[in-house]
Amino acid sequence: MFLQWPLMLLGLVAVPVIVWGVLGRRSRNVAPIAALVGLGLSLLIGAASRPHATVTLPRVEGTVIVAIDNSNSMLAEDADPSRIAAAQAIASELVEIQPSTVNVGVVSFSSGGAILHQPTTRHEVVSETIDRLSPDGGTSLAQGLFTSLSAVTGEPIAVTQEAIDASDITLLDLGWHAGAVIVVLSDGENRAGLDPVDVAELAANAGVRVFTIGVGSTEGTTLTLEGFTVATALNDVVLADIAETSGGQYFAASDGVDLEAVSDAIELELTLRGESSEVTGLVAIVGLFVLLAGAAMSLLWYGRIA
Repeated sequence: MFLQWPLMLLGLVAVPVIVWGVLGRRSRNVAPIAALVGLGLSLLIGAASRPHATVTLPRVEGTVIVAIDNSNSMLAEDADPSRIAAAQAIASELVEIQPSTVNVGVVSFSSGGAILHQPTTRHEVVSETIDRLSPDGGTSLAQGLFTSLSAVTGEPIAVTQEAIDASDITLLDLGWHAGAVIVVLSDGENRAGLDPVDVAELAANAGVRVFTIGVGSTEGTTLTLEGFTVATALNDVVLADIAETSGGQYFAASDGVDLEAVSDAIELELTLRGESSEVTGLVAIVGLFVLLAGAAMSLLWYGRIA
């Protein structure tokens, strides 16, 4: 416990004087009344110091990692108004509907991956981060999933020699994180890196489900990058495989996304967490109650208060 205004406790030195002045003239034994009055005044003075206490409260927690593909192909306009803008809108809506106790983090990925914001309950900051995304580079879905899993576990994933020798990343031990889901928003074009389905299996082994949202059209379109015309199309097959392997679900942005279904899939966990909270009101109420008890006793004994 700590006091925000500790100097207010100097008022405690006046409590004995007040009690003696009010009750000291009584001929009967006033010890019980004096004790109540003294305690009540002390509590009210303590309340004036604005005490804070660590209160352990139950709360429901979970983690959502929003992984957004910000590769150059997301500039394509076969989604309204573009793939990246559509992905940002869906991601922002997903963040908005999360309960206040759910931690939400943001990962962006192209040829590499970056944790733009660690999981937090400050959802407004997460939404601002999503709004600032801009496309650049190629695409590695596997890197996006790896980075998202690092955000879930809270530390970079170390690839063991055993996994390298066996060419099997699913051998990595990430612990168990059933209270977390990853939501990938991408056009599914995978240009480099490991097989993303293998990384999805790694996620499943850690209890993390991956939901994928395909942005764009399977018919595809073209876009001009640095003077070159490039063909690009939604690869919904790989996105569906990732979701199925991890126990998640695939959605096509063009068909509408059931974001409530994604939220419902989060296995929220009941935890006990200590939080510092001001208890001024509680202390003041107790102090007032004690004073009233002393006044009632005085009324019964003397027919008057003090």
